[in-house]
Amino acid sequence: MPISRTNKLSNLYLARLYLTFSFFLLVLLSPSATSAEEELFLLTIEGDLLGTLEILEDEEDAAVILNAYYALLPEEVQASLISLRHRLTVLIPDYEVAYTATDSAELSEVMDDIDVIWGEIKIVHAQKFTSEVVEVLNTSFSSLYSVLAQLN
Repeated sequence: MPISRTNKLSNLYLARLYLTFSFFLLVLLSPSATSAEEELFLLTIEGDLLGTLEILEDEEDAAVILNAYYALLPEEVQASLISLRHRLTVLIPDYEVAYTATDSAELSEVMDDIDVIWGEIKIVHAQKFTSEVVEVLNTSFSSLYSVLAQLN
């Protein structure tokens, strides 16, 4: 008995559908397709940021480290950072007095001021230095100003 033309088209359509479905199933279940979804890539672009200084030793004094990195910056940025460090240095005795006196209102006010200054310093660090250098600078600041260790 001859196969009708409609039946042939139907079989052809089913064969194509089966092949297409098999192909997509193969692609979806392949190891490369599934593993690519699980990987997360973080792209960091560090353009013209300043990197680590090879001449500094790990045991170097924190102030020496800060000064060495800040010397690489333009003068106006250096002046800004010097001003911020000075303001931070002036606030430390106020913090110590408020902490010793357990004056929570004064302590909160001083901590807010310190937090603002520290935030400004960290912004400059992030804009001018690589992430490795930012970590070195933050560690140096924390060793110079113990109050900053609480904020990091």
